[in-house]
Amino acid sequence: MNSPDDSTFEEISKLITNRGPISFETFMEHVLYSANGFYSRKGRIGAKGDYFTSPSLHPVFGSFLAVQIYTMWKVLQRPRPFALVEFGSGDGLLAKALLNTISFLDKDFEYSCEYFSIDRFHSSEVPYLKKFLVGNEIPITNMKGVVFSNELIDALPVRLIEVSDGKVLEVFVDLSSENTLVEILKPPQVPLPDHISEKEISSLEGYRGPVNDRLIEWYGQLGNILESGFVITIDYGFNQNEYYSMENSKKLIQTYYKHVQGSSPYQRIGRQDITAHADFSALKFVGERNGFLNVYQTTQRKWLVSLGFDEWIQSEVTNGNLSRSMEMLINNLVDPNGLGKFQVLIQHKGSNLIDKGQSTASQQLISSFRVPEVTDEYIAYRLTGSELDTHSY
Repeated sequence: MNSPDDSTFEEISKLITNRGPISFETFMEHVLYSANGFYSRKGRIGAKGDYFTSPSLHPVFGSFLAVQIYTMWKVLQRPRPFALVEFGSGDGLLAKALLNTISFLDKDFEYSCEYFSIDRFHSSEVPYLKKFLVGNEIPITNMKGVVFSNELIDALPVRLIEVSDGKVLEVFVDLSSENTLVEILKPPQVPLPDHISEKEISSLEGYRGPVNDRLIEWYGQLGNILESGFVITIDYGFNQNEYYSMENSKKLIQTYYKHVQGSSPYQRIGRQDITAHADFSALKFVGERNGFLNVYQTTQRKWLVSLGFDEWIQSEVTNGNLSRSMEMLINNLVDPNGLGKFQVLIQHKGSNLIDKGQSTASQQLISSFRVPEVTDEYIAYRLTGSELDTHSY
């Protein structure tokens, strides 16, 4: 029986044999999303997986997102129904914490919410996700609500470019005579999207980095889903002044295998994650073209602090609800060298009257929300019982 990487490699090999060299985008699509690809496997997120996310760390992350969305609902004049559309919902942990918190915030808000979870793969082990949509055909249109994602954009397959002799070339993947995967550079077969400047990039001799064509389709989908409302995008990445720079050349494509970063994308095919940093300038540019105006962009640290994160931590510690080790774990969410440096982009469609002050939450809400119980799906569960591994992360 073939191992996952053997099966995926065979699939890639057949593709190249039939088509000739394939783009890095096609390669990334297959190794992540094919039947044997990385995201088709269970257990890829969390302490025992290949990486962990803010929602898988502790349910409080979903609670603060619930407070943010509650404020947006009020800004939009309390519409009913109010669509909550999560893209890349995966194991459903974010939905679980968010919905649980909503039930304690405001009953009118709870009864107004209609939650849609969208992912390429459906897990029958997430029973509380009642409206789970699989794939790219999304039968939701002209809604008032909020579309949100956490670490979705970095998982979109990307093209890979490299500047050589003042020309922007594209990376393609081919088979060598020894039946191994090799890269070749060729002129792009499809023009680069206009949310980047090929002229400016061509001056960065030796630069290598990703280009995300799929943002155009992404915002097209969002435009169909939302008549009016907000888009919240949480991910790691940069604006273009940093993104297209020699400092970040060859650093924007990353791999993760059992929490270890850095191997070649052509190793452990189907068994390791491949991600690409998000280009936030492109998100804003393509968003505006589709009617989504920029409200504000900040770091996850500053966003959570603006929602009352520090006050909540202090209150929980004072009341004896958080151990020192749990406090340290939760503070990973605002670590400026870790999850806290993720970018949070909020965009709005339907009115030009929305500003940062209207869309951010009042810290007074923090006293009225309730953080869900830490269950064994969260990394924080390791710190809740003496019979478990209680070392700090």
